[in-house]
Parts: sequence; structure tokens; C-alpha cells
Amino acid sequence: MFHASIPQRDASEQFVEDPIEAAGALDGPVRSAISPQSMLENHTLELRLMYEWTAHVAGLLAPAPESAFWRDRATLIAMGHRPLLNAIFALSALRVAMDATSVSENASLRNSALLYFRQAERSVHEDLQSATDKSIEAVYLASVLLSFFALASLAGSADLPRSDLDLWLQTSNMVQSGRSRLFELRGTEIPHLLNMPYGNTSLTEERQSYDKDCGKPFVHLLAFAAEHENMTAGDEEVYIALLGCLSVLFHVVNDRVDSPVRVCQRLAAVPSTLPARLSTLVAAKTPRALVMLAHAIALMQLVEHEVTWLRGVANRQVRQIYENIPLAWKERMSWPMMIVEGNIRTLTTGVEHGEHIVVAMLCAPDVAEGEYCGASLAA
Repeated sequence: MFHASIPQRDASEQFVEDPIEAAGALDGPVRSAISPQSMLENHTLELRLMYEWTAHVAGLLAPAPESAFWRDRATLIAMGHRPLLNAIFALSALRVAMDATSVSENASLRNSALLYFRQAERSVHEDLQSATDKSIEAVYLASVLLSFFALASLAGSADLPRSDLDLWLQTSNMVQSGRSRLFELRGTEIPHLLNMPYGNTSLTEERQSYDKDCGKPFVHLLAFAAEHENMTAGDEEVYIALLGCLSVLFHVVNDRVDSPVRVCQRLAAVPSTLPARLSTLVAAKTPRALVMLAHAIALMQLVEHEVTWLRGVANRQVRQIYENIPLAWKERMSWPMMIVEGNIRTLTTGVEHGEHIVVAMLCAPDVAEGEYCGASLAA
């Protein structure tokens, strides 16, 4: 159990009483036009969502005993910080909607989730600039939950206000900004937060892995058609950092060194650990950025049966990326497409798929079958 006093918000900080009032301010009707029955239903919903959060959802964000942090401390902090509470409600509503059997209940919960998400996102965006040392922990935690919401929505589970892939990257940029502000205002006095992977741009492990393997087995994604792209030094920095993440994730999944929940943490944190320029490259539909990201997203399918947030994400996003890149780049999508089509269910292939097949898919298409590509794929 984490024990801490509840951070108090400064008078200058925005405090939204509840999403119904906020929705009224956005859409026209004033609070007085909202019926007592509607308010009662909203409070009943929030009680249900808080139960779901403490009983189930918080435990899906991290393996034990780290999950106790989200269930105990984050909940305590949220009692004094409405944007964090809204983020908790958004993620909880989305999670419950995933298992709803009634079409009407599913739609209602998803609408509620999106309303809570929008309010939390707007407040966190504003609070990142005005946060104090007392409120920055809540702002950072809210940004992490918003990025999880955006990640889960990559499966097409919410009527989002913009491209879902762009939203995931933009909320991840908020996480990065939140972590930077957290370190600026609180220094090293909160190791339980600074040890989280979200927004950690040091990428020490990733860079070491990239240097050790020379970027293999994904280095062909950096070299392919480079002469046809006006790649800046900043772009190359993004690509090399992403390849480092891919290298680590590949070995983590292949060697089964982490639990599925821990793998989910690593995958969810990827955009927030990379230079913010990644979101610009993806928004511009740069083929290299999209294909590299597709390789990371494809890994989600290998653990999605054990991790709620990743269900259906790879199947939808990898196929969309494949459909929206130039023909010349489609051959570089062979390995991600094999995964989402069910032809690769594990990276430790053994006899089931044949080592040379997966090696050929990971490496450049012109690499000879059976040639070692810097990754352990033996059974």
C-alpha cells in the first residue's frame, strides 16, 4: 500500500466538477438544464467505474506488485485531481465496454469513455504548462492513462476526434512532456515514477541493442530506398531510436524474458520514448516511419490474447498501414503481414514454421535463405 497525502491543486489550476458540466459548456446547454436524474445516473456510473478501476483495470496496467501503485496511490491522488479521475473513468469505461454483451450498453459505455477522455486530454494539455510540484505527478499519471486509452482505441473501439494512430502518438508526446516536467519540478525524489518506462527518452538499453546487432534484423528498413527520401539528421535519429526499440522488443518477445503485461508496458511506452518528430513523420504518411511502426505494432498480436489493451490492434493497424503505403514498400511489410494473417504465432519458430522462412521475412528480401540475421530464432 502506498501512503501519501493527496496533492492539492492551486487556485489557478482548472478543476472541472464533472463531465456533464463540461459537456454542457462545450455543446451549449448550461448545467441548470441537466436533470437531477441525469446527474444521478452519472454519479452511479462513476461509482461503477471506480469499482472496475480498483478491482480490475488497475491490475491490467502493470504486473504485481507494481499494479498496486495504480490501484492505491494513483486512486488516492485522483481524489484531488479531476483530470486524473477523468482519465481513470475513461479507461475503465472503455475496458468494461470491451466485454459488454449488450449493443446498447457497449455504445453507452464507449460514449462515456470518449467524453471522459476528451475532458481529461484537454485539461492535461493545459496543465502541462501550469503544473506545480504538487500537481505534476497527477498530470503525468493522467497522460499515461490517456496514452493507454489511445493505444486500446487503435483496434477501432472508439469514435475518436482524429486519426487513431495520430492520437496515440500525440498522447505519447504528452507523456514525454509530463515526464520532463516531472523531473524538472520534482527531481529524483519520486523514483517510483522515474522508474516507469513511459516518456523515458534515455533509451540506453535500446541503443546498446541496436549497436550490438548493427540494427539487425530490421536494419534493411533504414537502408531501403534512402536515396529517394530527403532524410534529415533528425529523421535518422528517430529511425535509429525506433530500430533500437524494435530490436529490444523482438528479443524480449522471442526469448520470453518478460511477462505479457510487461511486454505490453514496453510496447505502450515506445512512442513516448522516441523523439516527438515521429508523430510528424507518421502524420505526413512517411512510408519508412509507417513500416517501422508496423513492425512494432505487429508484435502486439503475439501477446494480445493475454493483454486486454492490445486486442485487435495489430490486425487493424498493420493492415491499414499496408493499404496506405506505396507499392515499392509493401514487400517490407511481409513479416508484419504474416503475423496478422496468422502465419507466425511465435517468434521462436522451431519446426512449426521453419527458421529460414521467418529469417527471410525479417531480413531484406534479397538475403539468402538461412543466412543469420542477428536474431536468435532457433527453437
